[in-house]
Amino acid sequence: MNPYDAIPYGQRPFPEAHPERLFLTARAFGRPAVPVERARILELGCGEGGHLVPLSVRYPEARCVGVDLSPYAVTQARQYAAELGASATFLELDVTLAATGLRRPELPEEYDYIVAHGLYSWVPPVVREAILATCATFLSPDGLFYLSYNTRPGWHLRGMVSEILKFHTQGFSDPRKKVAQARAILGFLAEQVPKTDPYGAILHKEAALTAQQPDPWVFHDLLADDNHRFLLTEFVADLARHGLAYVGDSDVASMLPERLPPGAKEALLPFFDDPVAGEQYMDFLIGRHFRRSVGGRPAPLTAFDWKNFRQMSIRGRLQFVPEQSSATTDTFRTQLGDILSSDVPLVRAALRELTVTRGAVPWSTFVDRVLSLVSAGEDQRELLGKNLAVAWIRGGLDLHVHPRGLQGPVGTHPVVDPLVRRTAGRGDGVTNVFHEHVRTDALDRELLPMLDGTRTPEAAVAAALVPDDPIRDRVVAALPQRLARYAELGLLVA
Repeated sequence: MNPYDAIPYGQRPFPEAHPERLFLTARAFGRPAVPVERARILELGCGEGGHLVPLSVRYPEARCVGVDLSPYAVTQARQYAAELGASATFLELDVTLAATGLRRPELPEEYDYIVAHGLYSWVPPVVREAILATCATFLSPDGLFYLSYNTRPGWHLRGMVSEILKFHTQGFSDPRKKVAQARAILGFLAEQVPKTDPYGAILHKEAALTAQQPDPWVFHDLLADDNHRFLLTEFVADLARHGLAYVGDSDVASMLPERLPPGAKEALLPFFDDPVAGEQYMDFLIGRHFRRSVGGRPAPLTAFDWKNFRQMSIRGRLQFVPEQSSATTDTFRTQLGDILSSDVPLVRAALRELTVTRGAVPWSTFVDRVLSLVSAGEDQRELLGKNLAVAWIRGGLDLHVHPRGLQGPVGTHPVVDPLVRRTAGRGDGVTNVFHEHVRTDALDRELLPMLDGTRTPEAAVAAALVPDDPIRDRVVAALPQRLARYAELGLLVA
């Protein structure tokens, strides 16, 4: 049995593999890329369609094709697409046969985006070669591909834990029992070895992470027979053998030396004369264990320039920290846990505005708004832009190609994203407008479909709950907090 049939991954999107992220990576270094809304997109190892189907729905003019070896996954993906009226095509196909299997009259001859998330490290060498050959064969001239994989040196530590778990579970044939036993032995070891011990610190960290992850991650990542890890330089060399080139990471900010502490940045900066060498030393410094690499056909790249992002849209990812702030200084915490502080009125206003910017608003709109708040002149636009770039690098904001999500305050008749409304009742979560998986509770699954702009929140509750439901009054009282959560999580569009 295919292991992905035994424990399916489920229908989850991968925001880091969204073609928009690849587009942003290309733009960051002055490379052309095809607009996502009319792109041809191929996903290798598409699973049950959780990544590709929402893309197909939200970009109806795009041509989306997914291939997977698992009959179960392909069947589920086709059903998901049919349910939502998505035009995505799904094929049961071995990647090693892609060179001929994708040559069909009804399919594109080439693709602008090729995505393979969670595949490259978890297959034998012959399949890895086929993945690279597929990219080399089917990528359009300005096309981009995305490959995620485990990296050294960071995965050496997790690999040590993986080795223990595989040893302990080798006598169990049932996949679910394997996962349960893996969790049990890791929990036992973490309890027995003190955190103060270097080995114990690793066990505690991995046990905490594993406890947060679903069974498919444990089974397909920690217990996988094939789990290869690479240095970035090795990966780049493999690309070159196929006539392909590395462009950057789909999380562009993570590859910039500006994310490092000042002392480390100063020490490593000479290595960045060769960007790949610089990133390799960053991996050594931070112990990176996973990469999300973007590549394409060889083409000139320019140095990173934040000005390339001024046509993009900004989504705030900051929280105000009042206990660390004062009358003259504001302090904020980013989504990465980093701290940003400023006593400059213009920068303070920008950071405060990011805390209430839940949708992705155009860069120019955001900058105009902040300049107006502090009555700053046009001569301050460049300074503000530089500070926004710093906030982005340190995790205080996300960038998106187009505006999306709630553009202002929650209105009297809120509108939930159409895809979210249609899928709210399918399972334990939905794909938001930012292509992220958002967990939902029982009330969300009843309420979200009702918020289509024709009802007030109170009327939506009345439609979702029977009049004598004992929790109805409490739900109505908590509506402001719930709606704020919907806005924060990218479920509202108006």
